Amino acid sequence: MASVITAAIAYEMLQEATAAATAVRKGRDFPVKLDEFGRRMDMSIRADTRERRRAPNDEL
Repeated sequence: MASVITAAIAYEMLQEATAAATAVRKGRDFPVKLDEFGRRMDMSIRADTRERRRAPNDEL
């Protein structure tokens, strides 16, 4: 009998899981920052891409 989950414990676990899922969802709801051309403003990816494009040209 000790391994049987009571309805109160099951309800509490469900509430905690629901709260955790809601917190994760709210974290993703932030608006995406866009530049003046409507592109995403992820500067780290843009900088890496720019460096890879310029690297072959800098050797000249």
